[in-house]
Amino acid sequence: MRSMLFGTNWKMNKTREEAKRYCQVLKTGLSEIDDSVTLFIIPPYTSIDILVSELKDTKIKLGVQNIYYEKSGPFTGEISALMAKDAGAQIIEIGHSDRRTLFNDTDEIIARKTRASIDNGLIPLICVGENEDIFNMKQSISYVRGQVAMSLSLLEKRIEQELWIAYEPLWAIGTKGKPASPDHIEDVHQGIREELYNALPGWNISKIPILYGGSVNRINADNILCRRNVNGLFIGRAADEPNQLLELIQLAGGNK
Repeated sequence: MRSMLFGTNWKMNKTREEAKRYCQVLKTGLSEIDDSVTLFIIPPYTSIDILVSELKDTKIKLGVQNIYYEKSGPFTGEISALMAKDAGAQIIEIGHSDRRTLFNDTDEIIARKTRASIDNGLIPLICVGENEDIFNMKQSISYVRGQVAMSLSLLEKRIEQELWIAYEPLWAIGTKGKPASPDHIEDVHQGIREELYNALPGWNISKIPILYGGSVNRINADNILCRRNVNGLFIGRAADEPNQLLELIQLAGGNK
């Protein structure tokens, strides 16, 4: 199996005890997962220490769902990239549609958060995606490419560092979401890859993974992963339980 990323964002879900149980069940199935698979979990801030403790002897990467771009200061309710790193995070999720639509994270804010993550040696997981109106107007690729370009606009062009991109069309996520077709996913991911070459000259663009998220399930996962420029899955409700996540990875060919 080629190298693949599988991960999930818990959003505002799971108590500390629920997080602990999730990890304990997850660990029992890790021996069946192929070594080419990188697994990551992005819990609420309140559970990051639980995951650090429970998953310390595994290769699972951990992240947080958001940061503020300043190093410190009077920003009540926020945490910095340095604080996230100090807590044990390796990944910073940036630009999720919830942050863009509910909390008014602009392209400029997302670019500054991306730069703060890179400056602190963390992996920015930059989420991009169009709404249904843009999709219906057949402007998905140009819109998403614009989001990618803006997100990376403050990075040094010749200094290669690790970052990930996740394509999550708004019309495909949530309880009312409808899966995107594999052809559409492949086309948008190709557009993202092309934009990465424009935005980051001098970087090894082939090493930047592009994940797909949006109504991913055990039925469609394999057909999505076989497409060009799809390097993994960012899974929502289908990974609410650890056994669901393990089953999805195995169905997608990630079992030993």
